[in-house]
Amino acid sequence: MAADKKDLLKALQSQIDEIMAAPSGSFGLDEPQVSSGSFDADEHRAPSVSSRSTEHQASSIPSCADGSRDASPCVDSLREEMSRIEANSSGGVSASFDCLTPEGRKAFIRLQDLCSYSEYSACKMRTRLVREEFSQDAASEAVDYAVALNLINDQRYAEALISTRLRAGKGQVAIERDLRSHEIDPSTVPGWPEVYWEQWGTEEDRAREDVARHPSHSKNPSASSYRRLLSRGFSPSVAHRVVSQAYGL
Repeated sequence: MAADKKDLLKALQSQIDEIMAAPSGSFGLDEPQVSSGSFDADEHRAPSVSSRSTEHQASSIPSCADGSRDASPCVDSLREEMSRIEANSSGGVSASFDCLTPEGRKAFIRLQDLCSYSEYSACKMRTRLVREEFSQDAASEAVDYAVALNLINDQRYAEALISTRLRAGKGQVAIERDLRSHEIDPSTVPGWPEVYWEQWGTEEDRAREDVARHPSHSKNPSASSYRRLLSRGFSPSVAHRVVSQAYGL
């Protein structure tokens, strides 16, 4: 097995070990605050992520909207990638770690550290790395490499984001706005929105449930409920129909 292939497998296994060592329910979306990883330029390899105390892990990882965090999809994906690399004599990726620039390697090590704790979109990871003073080129290089390894997967991120937002009672307008903020086209997400409506209920069903759970006591309850639905990300047409039905307008 080529040296770079072994390094990739070692890096992926380190990623899995770090995630599995975290406390139960301590993995989620978005951007955690964690310490920077290190890079050994002489070794030309990706070292394992540094160990951290359980207390630090628990305090540095953000929750999803419903407070739950599940690392299993990411771990399964990493294990699948390891199997693919082992089965593929070419290494299963478009470029080796050694082909990255020195700054690109450092950016990738930081990216790996961040991905140990949280699921990122490609867009948000590039932004995060640039904010940490990596160059735009190095950030893009590291993210492209992570995408090739399946450490970052926008489809996986989109599916997790949609489920989290639906669980929080958000409407389609808000969800699609969030997806676009990550440079993810909603039309490219498999099954969106029809398949999700089968599980979570249609827009009108969920809007009606929201109105029923949060009755307005204002002088103009229909207007108040209408504004609330808009703020939750439901479209004006859905909000109008549901409020009209609820208040007999």
